[in-house]
Amino acid sequence: MTMPGFEKVVVVTRKTRLAELVERFNTRAQAKFYIEHAGGDFAEYEREDAAYRRSLDVVRRAVEVGLRVQVLDRELVPSYVFLPTDVVVTLGQDGLVANTAKYAAGQPILGVNPESASQRPLCPYPQYARYDGTGDLRFGGNWSCAAP
Repeated sequence: MTMPGFEKVVVVTRKTRLAELVERFNTRAQAKFYIEHAGGDFAEYEREDAAYRRSLDVVRRAVEVGLRVQVLDRELVPSYVFLPTDVVVTLGQDGLVANTAKYAAGQPILGVNPESASQRPLCPYPQYARYDGTGDLRFGGNWSCAAP
């Protein structure tokens, strides 16, 4: 199934805090040393990074509609030439949507919040995500797919 009028899906991503630290300090071990010696919780950075990667995987599978898919880091957005046949998907906070919209020249943009996409299961229709009634609402393991 293809989307009429569109030839490509451009997925705009951002680096996670962990990816930025690894880029800055060259290795994951050095990034961990820096965070822990500053009193931070490195596991939090790892959880955020893992959640973002899972969200990206979900988005990539969701946009497989017979069109080419290009993943583009937000740093490249100002120099990227969006075509009238592109549909744009951003994976990040609201600011990423607004920043991308400045350069997307009126192309349709779908914004995806990585925190919400990674927390609850994506269920096949007509099922829906249902809270199991115990534990943290933000933890995806406390949700399951349920029939209507």
